Amino acid sequence: INDSYVRAFFLLVVPLLGGILLSRGRDAVMVNVLTTQAGLPTYFGQGRGIVDTISFLVPYTLSIALLPFFCDISARNDNAQLGALLTRIIRMLVWFFVPLCIVLAATALPICVVMYAGKEITVARSSYAAQVLMIFCIQLPFQAVEMMTMQAFFSSRRIIAPTLAGLVFSLLAPAAAYYLVVGKISNPMQILTIVALCSVLAKALKALILIALLKWTVPMLPFAQTAAYAAKVAIAGGAAAAVVFGVFYGYER
Repeated sequence: INDSYVRAFFLLVVPLLGGILLSRGRDAVMVNVLTTQAGLPTYFGQGRGIVDTISFLVPYTLSIALLPFFCDISARNDNAQLGALLTRIIRMLVWFFVPLCIVLAATALPICVVMYAGKEITVARSSYAAQVLMIFCIQLPFQAVEMMTMQAFFSSRRIIAPTLAGLVFSLLAPAAAYYLVVGKISNPMQILTIVALCSVLAKALKALILIALLKWTVPMLPFAQTAAYAAKVAIAGGAAAAVVFGVFYGYER
């Protein structure tokens, strides 16, 4: 404890442990809301699991690989370079995930039928998991942005801001889901939709708040260039939607 490095270590770890415990409490409340109808936690987990797997394989792995580079830049107090690197990475991830999300959402039902339909889960029941998957597709780009900004905070040992943001939105999502569902809604599809939307919107808002907090000290995502890039991403997303529509239209004919 007398060692300054040990004290610094504990100051970094304690907020992270608190955030982990709080996220487990959030998940417990979400499960409690879902258990108002039999089988809903299973369908919710199936739909969300696909998105979580993609997030683990791409942005999470990339964020771990980039952390040493972020730490090196932060050690030199070169916020300009850190901001430029973050801008390039976030643009690359958004460019990748927006078209992917559109394709994944459009094909959610056949994906869930192939992966989950069987003796215990009918094709009709697979639509519950597909609904969750479609909604959680919205989360993918925001989750990727969140992971990169969190690593940027951690590289400079700034734990309080991301921890507080996580605290607020980890409380907000289950509270909203519980208020909107328990004792008010009994339709399984509506319950899944509300719980999924609460989770996704909380994640999206957290990512945007983290960007705003980080921009106070790190020059990243300049507005004019980001707006122009967003227009290009929208065009790419529209092209992906057109391709999916064309494939489905040709298949039906």
